Amino acid sequence: MNFLKKAISILLSAIVLVGVLAVGAVNVTEVRAAPIVYRGIDVSVHQGSIDFNKVKAAGYDFVIIRAGYGQVLSQKDTYFEQNYSRAKAAGLDVGFIGIPMPAV
Repeated sequence: MNFLKKAISILLSAIVLVGVLAVGAVNVTEVRAAPIVYRGIDVSVHQGSIDFNKVKAAGYDFVIIRAGYGQVLSQKDTYFEQNYSRAKAAGLDVGFIGIPMPAV
């Protein structure tokens, strides 16, 4: 049951962060699943190189990583792999978001 609550919390957080990721801001999100609070951040190329060990030490539980934007592979976030591997190595739970863009 705890896993289900955590998965739902992370999913809800990802949905809330979709608009925030589009502008590249780092936002702190608290998801409350009484009485548990999960804290996370969202990241992309806009934040540059991140020390995820410091993020974990600051009490954060998860990170939502922008995988890319648009409709083609060349629009993959250039920090995607680095953010993923460093966040996992730091012991953070990881989720992903992609920002679809309309064809022009």
